[in-house]
Amino acid sequence: MTSWYRRRNPVDEEHPVDREIDQRMLNRPEFQQVNARMLELGATFQRLLEGQSKKLWLELESAIHDRWGLLAEEYYNIGFRDGLAKRAADEILGVAEGGELQLTPAEAIGAIATALAIVAKRLV
Repeated sequence: MTSWYRRRNPVDEEHPVDREIDQRMLNRPEFQQVNARMLELGATFQRLLEGQSKKLWLELESAIHDRWGLLAEEYYNIGFRDGLAKRAADEILGVAEGGELQLTPAEAIGAIATALAIVAKRLV
């Protein structure tokens, strides 16, 4: 599945969330320590492996990384879609910044019904 961001920005190789995480995490001492320990253990482990064992280990490591990437992308996509849906609902219902409904219950139901009818028309 291609993320919303990738579809909108196909030439950009780095996601802005990735850049932000890098900025936040790379300067945190606990992250630096865990990262250094992980790299040290990985290097030690690779020195111990030979031949087919090393090849299998590297393939497993690659598969774990790919799986994590797919999961992280989907978490992001779900969060992004939920945010869009919440914003759309707030706009449809006329919810003000403070979270208060600006419509009567009957008007809110009418606004939701109208929005659903528009979405249903686009599906056909």
